[in-house]
Amino acid sequence: MSRKSFALFFLCWPFFLVTTFHLAFGGMVPYEKGTLTTIEVRIVGVHTTKNPVVSELGLHLTVATSEGEYIVHVSPQWYADQQQFQFVKGEYLTITGSFFLRDQQKNIYAATIVRRFSALSGEQQIRLACEAVSSPDLKALAAKYAVDLEEVERIKSRAEHFLDSALFPDPIRLRDPQTGDGLWGGRYYHENMPLIRKKMQEEKRKKIRERSL
Repeated sequence: MSRKSFALFFLCWPFFLVTTFHLAFGGMVPYEKGTLTTIEVRIVGVHTTKNPVVSELGLHLTVATSEGEYIVHVSPQWYADQQQFQFVKGEYLTITGSFFLRDQQKNIYAATIVRRFSALSGEQQIRLACEAVSSPDLKALAAKYAVDLEEVERIKSRAEHFLDSALFPDPIRLRDPQTGDGLWGGRYYHENMPLIRKKMQEEKRKKIRERSL
């Protein structure tokens, strides 16, 4: 082995060792910008999975493409709860991220996700949403726009959700009405905010599951 080859091996062996260890023991595959790819997909499953390496729950999507299914690694579940990510089965997405294979399964670490609730164009979706909110005959709308009834129901549900949030926003809670303690600190905050946050996350997950059925 030449001096140059030996020096290169000496510098690179820690990387090879770490990579081999991760792959052999089920660790995290590193994000590689060289494998950046963009895929057009439809969601077929939304699930939370525990990562055994970091003992943390992660939000994952199973998506279908013309080239088969992918597992999409979205983010830690706590971050998804914080940002109120709500993905539903049947939704269309454009995903850009780092691709990798694991046990012959295609995976992608999502860097950006563009949401498309239907295969229709944006202008068509807006028209369909407006009609669906007030129409009792969704089957007729499905035929009119040449899409599945499930697609119309999903767009109607999404439109109603955002209309409801915009017209009837949640109350702004500032203090405990009994003690006057501000929610931004003090005894009330330390005793109750973890429970309030947990309850909100459970309610969000319940709504996501209901929309996925």
